[in-house]
Amino acid sequence: MVRHGALAPGTRIADLQVERCAAASPLGFEYLARSTGQGEPCRLLEYMPVDLTERRGLQVAVRKGAALPFDLGRRAFQIDADRFSMARDEALTVVRRLLVEHGTVYLQLAWHEGGALAQEYGADTQADPADLRRWLQALGQALSQLHRGGVVHGAVSAERVRRLADGRVLLGLPESARWALAASLPCLIDAGDPTLAPEQLLDPTERARAIGPWTDVYGLAAIAHLAIAGRLPPPAHDWQAALARPSLAQYAGERWSPAMLVAIDRALSPDPAARPRSMDDFLAAMGLRERRARPRVATPTDAPTAAPAEAPAAEPAATPAARTEAVAPAAPASESWRSLGAGWRWAVALLFCLLAALAIWSALHPGLPGTKPRTELQRPSEMPVSEAVRSKG
Repeated sequence: MVRHGALAPGTRIADLQVERCAAASPLGFEYLARSTGQGEPCRLLEYMPVDLTERRGLQVAVRKGAALPFDLGRRAFQIDADRFSMARDEALTVVRRLLVEHGTVYLQLAWHEGGALAQEYGADTQADPADLRRWLQALGQALSQLHRGGVVHGAVSAERVRRLADGRVLLGLPESARWALAASLPCLIDAGDPTLAPEQLLDPTERARAIGPWTDVYGLAAIAHLAIAGRLPPPAHDWQAALARPSLAQYAGERWSPAMLVAIDRALSPDPAARPRSMDDFLAAMGLRERRARPRVATPTDAPTAAPAEAPAAEPAATPAARTEAVAPAAPASESWRSLGAGWRWAVALLFCLLAALAIWSALHPGLPGTKPRTELQRPSEMPVSEAVRSKG
């Protein structure tokens, strides 16, 4: 893409010096820059969306009426910097610094030599199966790490995968600012992009709820389709074309296993529910990762498991005489009371009432025949109150 307004070579951004403009996009520019202290090369991404800004010297000036969308895109630009500031996997781009200069923001990344993966495959190109499995596994594991952190890339495409000089692959940033600016600049979203999953073209509110790891599964499967068939699948927004797409099973043979081709076909379904729900499931279906056994939750209706053939060496085997049946826990007092018959319960209650009545009646009638006077019950060392009064008189 040809865009005017890039920074001139030699421009200083913080402690970095621009060497040349390496690429341009509707969101801004990419530069090759070097540290003024160590001379280390780096990539410098400048946020300068087209139709919203203009260059005035070194300053990025926002055009009249474009302040709100400009801020929304800048915020998304900064969110990408936060999400990719931590090194999760060697196949993911890491943002080193976020710089605020000249009325906009810049992202500093490491510089890597290499071209886009999309340049390697075409109608006349035969992909190497071993190499394909290698970078599919590398990208799948990197995206799986990203998903475990609660982040969906949402822009997995052959254009954003860079083949490095040592053969490794590196997935670039998702450029989330495109979606933040889509309402103001619809041209930023290409509905005919074959790497976009159908749920990404929904209304922004529905899109936020619909995307997930299965969205990145679709993007990775589209790259695999390009490598195997030499072309990208039909755009997902055209359901009829997507459903009529020839199956990759026609390429089954010595080079490609049927299981891998079936898994890629399934991952390219326009229905998100028909795709693998996670990147781990997709890799396992292609034979690039062992399936993890999921723990089974035992239910009360499950039959007991068989006892081991031999007892552990640390515990002596039990003899038939020593074996006892499991003793049920003692029932609580309430259960024992309920276990008695109704007649016995009434008898015990009646006896308790009679004893209580007798005790109350005895307390109210202390002078009964056969009972001792209160004075005789006095302790020898004590004197009744009446005797103490007489002695004083």
